[in-house]
Amino acid sequence: MVAVALLGYVMGAAGMFFAFGLFFKPLDSAFHWSREAISGFTSIAGVVYALTSPFVGRLADRFGRKRVILCSTVLYAAVFAAQGFLTGRIWQFYALAALMGPAAAGTSALTYGKIISTWFDRSRGMALSILACGAGLGSVVIPPFTQFLIGHYGWRAAYLLLGVCTLTLGTIPVALILQDGPGAKATSTASSTLEPREARSVRPGNLPVASKSQILTSYPFLTLLAVSAMIGITYVGVLTHLVPLLTDRGLTAEQAARLVSLLGGAAIAGHLLIGVCLDRFPAARVTALMLTLSGIGVAGIGVARPGVALTLAVIFLGAALGADNGVMPYLVGRYFGLASYGEFLGYFMAAGTLGAAGGALLMGRVFDRYHSYLLMTNLIAAASLVAALLVYLLPRPTEACKQSE
Repeated sequence: MVAVALLGYVMGAAGMFFAFGLFFKPLDSAFHWSREAISGFTSIAGVVYALTSPFVGRLADRFGRKRVILCSTVLYAAVFAAQGFLTGRIWQFYALAALMGPAAAGTSALTYGKIISTWFDRSRGMALSILACGAGLGSVVIPPFTQFLIGHYGWRAAYLLLGVCTLTLGTIPVALILQDGPGAKATSTASSTLEPREARSVRPGNLPVASKSQILTSYPFLTLLAVSAMIGITYVGVLTHLVPLLTDRGLTAEQAARLVSLLGGAAIAGHLLIGVCLDRFPAARVTALMLTLSGIGVAGIGVARPGVALTLAVIFLGAALGADNGVMPYLVGRYFGLASYGEFLGYFMAAGTLGAAGGALLMGRVFDRYHSYLLMTNLIAAASLVAALLVYLLPRPTEACKQSE
């Protein structure tokens, strides 16, 4: 189940996102669009993603995750391939972005995260971290493959071929193997809403149960919403512009793609280490450490020149890459339970996506005005450190609200 979910995750929004930066300069060369205009694709897709994520999560909770995943993957592949037929009218580009939003939500941790959370409890942190490796694996495989397609066949054919890859690899294994859960055995118990150590010492009768409205107004829920927004700004804002940022420093497109792949390798190692830590230490402390590391990485990327320092900064950012797609699904399950997991995670992903949309657009606007990313990397690094402090101050799950399942 984890292996198939991982493959689908890579071929969905988590992995294919890393192809976007490779098309900046080909689109600019073909249509003379500014970087701000091209970044608008991410922003529009992000806003629609944010608006539809709670709805998609509710559909997954009600009708099953597998159905939502298959429908969303087909739409995602179609939208990706359709970009190969752009004519230079920017509204076409943005219309495809609006369609990509809900498709991306259905191929994200919103659906795959609940499947994994339903199958695992004591080792849920490791299982979710392996799933989250899809982002790192995508950044290792997708950029070099995309650059190869662009270099040998042109950017239009690259869009088409990537869409075909998503349609085949992202749907066939899911349709044949993936299951929503192990059936009756997946019914939640007291341990599914607690940290692993706490689950062994707290009886079901001691669990504080809250209504959905109480959860939505609780301190942990509101804090994690703010943290999700900051995470979106940190990761998507930087990663969307990472390839053009690196090529502006004098690296070739191939060298930049390899450095992004190195970031992906660091992300995979970081995910696995985080999975071990989540099953043994308080998740809030682990998340705070990751966000601190990401702040250091972003700050370094903003100022370091090509060489060892820039490579280390990229590795630091990569090692912390899973704060949104690895740790947040875990925190939702432990703090609020699994009864409305898809809907609750949808709210957090919506907040993160709105932050991501704003971050990517501001990165493009600041560059177009100042011809430098330094101001934005400094601000994003500071936001990441603030997010680390907020999540560090969260109460333990035993003190937070949980919904009856």
